[in-house]
Amino acid sequence: MSSRMWDEKHIVLKKNYRGFDYCIADTRKFSNGIGNARPNSPYNGYVRIPKNAVIMTEYNNHSEYELDVDCHGGITYDQQEDNGKGDVVIGFDTGHYGDEERGCDISYVENECKSIIDQFYNNDIKFVEPAKIKLAIINKILSKK
Repeated sequence: MSSRMWDEKHIVLKKNYRGFDYCIADTRKFSNGIGNARPNSPYNGYVRIPKNAVIMTEYNNHSEYELDVDCHGGITYDQQEDNGKGDVVIGFDTGHYGDEERGCDISYVENECKSIIDQFYNNDIKFVEPAKIKLAIINKILSKK
C-alpha cells in the first residue's frame, strides 16, 4: 500500500484477508509529525478497498454521502490510493482517550481491520449523511461514560 500518509518503514504488519489488503502502521515511526502521542496505543489500521468492490461503485455515485463503517473510533483516513488503479484506502487510529487502557495492540488493530473487511465482503456498508455519522460517534462515546 502506498500513500502520502506513511511509507513501508512505518508498516509493522501487512496481510491479505478475503482478497483485501490491510496493514498496520506504527505512528511512533512517523517523521512528519502526524500520528498520536500515546506511546501505549500507537497503531493505525488501514484497509485497501478495490475500486471494483460493489460498494465503491455506489459510493462513487453518491459522493455527498459517507460510508458508515463500524470500527474502533470510526474511519479517520479515507484517500484514493496513488497506485493508478483507483483503489481507496480507509483507516482508523488508536489515539483516542482511553485507548491505552483498552490495550489496542497489534492483535486488536488486526482484528478491527478484519472486521472492516468482513463488512465490505458481506456488503454490510451503508451510506449516511456526514452529520449523522458524527452524531452517531458522539452518542456512542457518551453512552460509554
